[in-house]
Amino acid sequence: MPTFNSRMSHLLKFIFCVIVAGAFYTGVRPPETLTIGPEGAEIEITNNDNTKTRSWKTRKVKDGRDDIENGFRLEQHCIGVDEDGDEETSCTVESEIFSGSVRAGPNGINQKPAYEALKKLISGSTICGEAGAPFYAKCVAMDNAVVAVVQTLTTQEKHKRKNGARTLVKRLEELGYLRTGIDDAGDAWVWLSDE
Repeated sequence: MPTFNSRMSHLLKFIFCVIVAGAFYTGVRPPETLTIGPEGAEIEITNNDNTKTRSWKTRKVKDGRDDIENGFRLEQHCIGVDEDGDEETSCTVESEIFSGSVRAGPNGINQKPAYEALKKLISGSTICGEAGAPFYAKCVAMDNAVVAVVQTLTTQEKHKRKNGARTLVKRLEELGYLRTGIDDAGDAWVWLSDE
C-alpha cells in the first residue's frame, strides 16, 4: 500500500506540471520556488539560460530525499488556427535527462557520421509518432535508417556494412541519442531522443 509520502511525492510532481504548463499557457513565468502543503514542502524551479536547460527539485521534504534534480522542457505545439488566422498553441511538459550542460553528439569514428546522417534523414521525415514515439517526434523506418548509415561506412567491406549499420543504430540508442520502437504491425521505427 502506498504511503502518504509516496502519494504526496506523486501529487507534487502533478501539481508542478499543471503550474508550469498553466503559467506557460497564460504567458506568465512561473515563480522560482513554489511552497506546497502544510509542512512547507517546496518545489524549486531552475532555469539556466546559458545551457538552455530547466530543472526542478523538491526542498524541505519531511521524509525522503530532497536532492534529486529532474530535468524538463516545455514543448510548444500548434493545435489550430483561430478566426483571425493566428496560431492557437498549447504546451506539454516533457521529461529531460538533466546533465547540467549541453550534450555533445557522439564522437566515435563511425558514430559521428552515422548520427549526422540519421539526424538529416529524420529531420526530413513527414511521419510522426510511430511505435511509441511522442506524437510530434519525426520518425523513420528502421530499414531506411540502416540504409542511411550504410552509406557512411565507406571504409568497411561491403558485405559487412549492413550489419555494421544495425550495430551502430543500436549503439546510438544505448548511448541515448536515438530511440527505437516497434509498431503493431511489427515494423521498427527510429527517432531522435531529443524530440
